Amino acid sequence: DEEGSSYFGPHALSLAISAVVARAMLHLTKVCAMAIALCGAATLLHGCGCDEEAATKCVSDSVAAALVVGADACKNTADYVKCIDDASCCDYEYKGTTMKDVLDVSVTAANLVCTGDKKVENSCS
Repeated sequence: DEEGSSYFGPHALSLAISAVVARAMLHLTKVCAMAIALCGAATLLHGCGCDEEAATKCVSDSVAAALVVGADACKNTADYVKCIDDASCCDYEYKGTTMKDVLDVSVTAANLVCTGDKKVENSCS
């Protein structure tokens, strides 16, 4: 029956895949926002040679952008990495882990969904 088969056709599969990708992007956005907030807090609490005022703004701007419905997680992650680099905080180290290392993990996670022109680069590397 052709009429009944439309419920399970390619359009339904495409919608299901789109819904899964959308949920993954929302989850990634929340994870990135939390990681950014925690990294920023650790940076600011410990103190370093980086510009703490600029780093604070990097964190607050990135978290605010990540919480916007429909936010571009790829652009947000790229902007955050660049902001930390511009604040000279790439070499900040806490308990043997540098901010560069933390950003490597964040960028790798973001690049699970940020591909092609949206691929995020770690300017701290």
